[in-house]
Amino acid sequence: MNQQTALLSLFPAALHDNIIEFSRHIAQIDADYLVFMARKALRFYDLMVEAGFYRSDKIILSDHSLDAAGDLFRGKRIAIIDDTLILGTTLSRIKNSIQKTGAAAVTTHVLFADKTFWSKDIIVPDYLGATLEHDAMLNFCNASVLALQSRSIPYLTDFPFFKRFRIAQGSLSAILNLFDWRCFCISNSRETLTDTAYYTLLPSDELRERVSRFLFGDGFSSVIEIMKVRAFVRHRGRYSWVRLVPIFTLAPVDAAQIGMTLSGLLDRLLADAPSKDSLLESFSSPVGAYRLVQYLLAMFIGRIYGYEAIEMTPGLARLSYDDQEAKRHFSPRFSREYVAIDRAIEKLAVDFGASGSDCLALTYVQAEIPKQDFDVSARDMEIYSGKDPAASASPARQDAGASNVLVELLNAFVRLHYEYELPARKEALKLKGDIHNASALDAPHRDRLHFGLPWSVLAQTLFPSGRRLTARRRDLLSLALDHVVDWGIAVPILANRANVIFRAYRHGEDAPFADQEIALVHDAVSGFLEGAGASDLGNIELEKLMVILIRIGASREFLEVITGLSGNDGVVRIGYYLHGAIPFFRGSNTYIADNRESWLSRYLVKRKVLFQKAGRITLGTRPDAAMLKPNSSSQARLLGLILGMLTHKGDDGRPFLASNGLIVLATCPGPKDVVGALVAEAKILAGWLSQTFKPAVRSSLNSQSYAPLIGHGRRGVGMVAINSARLKFNAAKTGRFDQLVLDTYTFLSKQANGAVVSEIWKSFWSGVSKWDNADQLKVFSPWIGQLGTYFLDVAIDIFTIRAAAVYAQNKPKRNRDADLFVLKSQIEDLEKVFAGEGAAESQRSKSLIRLLAACTGERPIDSPHVAVEFSMEQLARHSATLSSAADGAAEAVNCFGSVEPTTAFQVVLWYNIVDSRGSKSDLSGVALEGYKARVEMFKQSVAGELRTITRKAAEAGVILQASTGNLQSDDDEKHIFFARAHARGWALSTLERLSRVAQIHDVRFRAILIPANFTGDPPFRTEGTQEIFGRPFWEHFTRLKAGIRSIEDRLRGEGRSLPRSCVWLCDAENGGRWQKPDRPRLDLVHDGEVTTEVDDRQIVIACKGYWLGAG
Repeated sequence: MNQQTALLSLFPAALHDNIIEFSRHIAQIDADYLVFMARKALRFYDLMVEAGFYRSDKIILSDHSLDAAGDLFRGKRIAIIDDTLILGTTLSRIKNSIQKTGAAAVTTHVLFADKTFWSKDIIVPDYLGATLEHDAMLNFCNASVLALQSRSIPYLTDFPFFKRFRIAQGSLSAILNLFDWRCFCISNSRETLTDTAYYTLLPSDELRERVSRFLFGDGFSSVIEIMKVRAFVRHRGRYSWVRLVPIFTLAPVDAAQIGMTLSGLLDRLLADAPSKDSLLESFSSPVGAYRLVQYLLAMFIGRIYGYEAIEMTPGLARLSYDDQEAKRHFSPRFSREYVAIDRAIEKLAVDFGASGSDCLALTYVQAEIPKQDFDVSARDMEIYSGKDPAASASPARQDAGASNVLVELLNAFVRLHYEYELPARKEALKLKGDIHNASALDAPHRDRLHFGLPWSVLAQTLFPSGRRLTARRRDLLSLALDHVVDWGIAVPILANRANVIFRAYRHGEDAPFADQEIALVHDAVSGFLEGAGASDLGNIELEKLMVILIRIGASREFLEVITGLSGNDGVVRIGYYLHGAIPFFRGSNTYIADNRESWLSRYLVKRKVLFQKAGRITLGTRPDAAMLKPNSSSQARLLGLILGMLTHKGDDGRPFLASNGLIVLATCPGPKDVVGALVAEAKILAGWLSQTFKPAVRSSLNSQSYAPLIGHGRRGVGMVAINSARLKFNAAKTGRFDQLVLDTYTFLSKQANGAVVSEIWKSFWSGVSKWDNADQLKVFSPWIGQLGTYFLDVAIDIFTIRAAAVYAQNKPKRNRDADLFVLKSQIEDLEKVFAGEGAAESQRSKSLIRLLAACTGERPIDSPHVAVEFSMEQLARHSATLSSAADGAAEAVNCFGSVEPTTAFQVVLWYNIVDSRGSKSDLSGVALEGYKARVEMFKQSVAGELRTITRKAAEAGVILQASTGNLQSDDDEKHIFFARAHARGWALSTLERLSRVAQIHDVRFRAILIPANFTGDPPFRTEGTQEIFGRPFWEHFTRLKAGIRSIEDRLRGEGRSLPRSCVWLCDAENGGRWQKPDRPRLDLVHDGEVTTEVDDRQIVIACKGYWLGAG
């Protein structure tokens, strides 16, 4: 398949000829300038050219160039090009603006127009490829975004692009693993399938603060809203092609002052060059000046990042900006100036890195964004800040964490779409050609694309109730914005309101794509109700219907699953709870959907897509949504219709497909899915044991009252988890999933129109079942067996405690025997399913025989108290084994299918600074500022040392990776991981260098050195990513830090912080022992243990604490 065919395959076949002809038409336009409507139209043209379609030899501009056009268009022939026309108001406005500049001729050229909303009275393009129905238009917009992602083309226009460069895939990690930057992979499933990946690199707080001081001086940190670098990667064979896009946005500014900011910046970059005045004159408009300032400062940030990337990456010699981007967005008249500016920015970045340059002291006058009548943003400020009475009903009123921030941001832009885009369409249809002359009262939504939500309003949306925008929340919001911008759901714009210029974000044409999943759920439920001949459905039916829709939709590619803030997070993903698979908003690497508020069904009710009453679900309003494929809606409805037929009650009052069958179809399509479900059940069981059952047992032992134990053991969540695990385990053991698909196929074939319906049903499941997948069977069958036997071990212990509790109650024999008979039946049912083979099974059989003998009265439990205590000891061991196995199984699920090589780390050195801000010291004034300066120099020196060590380690064949953890980690802390031979020696050498730097700058730090595999499962990374995986490591290490912190609290005595640097050498059973190094000098101050517990699994860690000695 050639590139052109591959690109066209992403669009509906009916549009292929139009796309080809539009490409040919653009190449034939006879004009002086081709002005593309910024972002989508321009990037769509780039996409076509890159795929080998026709290329124009004319000068290409974006409509951003209008901000600095001046007399550029005077007497010239201008062609305005857009890929889509919805109403015509924007295209008409741009045409009028260019005509006012004195252009000789202005023509308009459009690929597709919306048949439903386009008003010919507003504008008629000189060229129009075709008109499309509204749904088809939405689908084209979505396909365009997917096509851009398939080629790793940034969906951005306001920021500088580095030219693409090629790098060996083995060196990609070096670019992403820089000490002053946190890397987050935010690729989605579509990008993964097309061998592309998107990354966002966020600067450390320390680097961000340094940049702020360098540009604006002290006390101006709030001037910078966003500072980051995006990396767009496309893998080809052994190489990766990378494009870097630095992004820098500023706080709202007084329009009268932004010119001074630009002038001061150009004074430094162009000095006395005569062209500087011409540039200032061309960018006299406040929006144009603001855009150029942000562009130039983004270039500066890119150079800072680039120098470190070059230093740390073998084979990367130079990074060059694509000056064609600057010419497109600003003006082609200043080509020489752009080159001179680039060189000056290179030098400026070198000066910054050497800390040998004075502060630029740019003038920047921040301003408050005023409110106006008939203003989209003003209205939204009231809604999202909670001043509007209707705001109380918004699901965003709780502080948004990593689990829901992306969902809430999607909500914000979808809401803008419904509240402002749809009314604007009605206004345009009503006013037609008079739309531009109408008053704001008659057309309040006319300028809906000129205004959006400022950064401050987005922060209030996600973090309300007066909670300040901390560094971590700022980073979280920044990452979420990358997602919605990449998907075309949000569009960055510059707004001018009452002479205040600010960056804002409006809804994009693809905002309805955020609703594709819930619209398809509405379609599926509608079909289900028709097929079942019902007016409502139950909760389990709804949950399983949605899971099956997601599985089949993804398999047959009529539904796209949007991922979240890392490669593992998802907006809607399949999780597991007590009755199998559940669609939920997943915000961390977990399978457990135990927070019902995160369930998709709850969200659908809030959005009024569905209604819930008395435990039953009815249809609400279907949202206006873009779809991945033109037939997505009909496919979802047909799937629901057939499932409804299968669950329809027959003449005997029973459905052919009952609840357990639905659960198996939704939950058990393959070994990997069964393991994921069993892992979730194991975690639920572990939580119930530690939080409910074990405390209840201890209470019964103390009070000698055993009646509560019988209730806990019979009705507890943990017992439901065990029985739910049994259903999945049995499905795996008996091939129940494939048999169900076959049975339902046979049943459908006997119904009316059965030949057609049954074949459609069969085609739905084609490729979904993975029970014949040799790789999955090889990896996950052992895990299924292990988890099943460990579930049985825990169940035997719980039932033994329950049996002892029955004997302890001294009930009449008849009542006691009845209770014991129930226990016996239950444990036998579990044993039939979970029983295994081998030596461990022999020991398990002995425990089971004793339990069954107690239940039949053959061997009564004479000492219930002793039996309970013994079983509690057994339970502690068995539950820890189950939790450990669940951790290993979860990692197997996470890593399965990765074709990239992995690196397992042997050692980790963690450190952070003691009292980095001096808030716990008695310092003030000059002494405090001096201390803060020493801390900053310590950070810079350590970063330099780590760069040197990393290069030397690489030469010796050792991998060293510094990680700042996750979004919840403190900015002052770093985890340094070591892999391969001599990892321990390199870790000790790094600790020595760290200690030396701390002594030079008189800064205290805390450090922990421990074998990274102390949990039994070492942390690891996959090639090409910076993320360190390993849930057991991260959770237990977090608890280890907390345990050590509590010891340090005792060591510091009356002081508010540690008086000296403190180093902890930690050992665990799995990691071997440390020998105290000769250097640095360490004075023992504590020798003890810290116990970490996660999911009922305990690890005892030997910890020796040392004061760092002088010299």
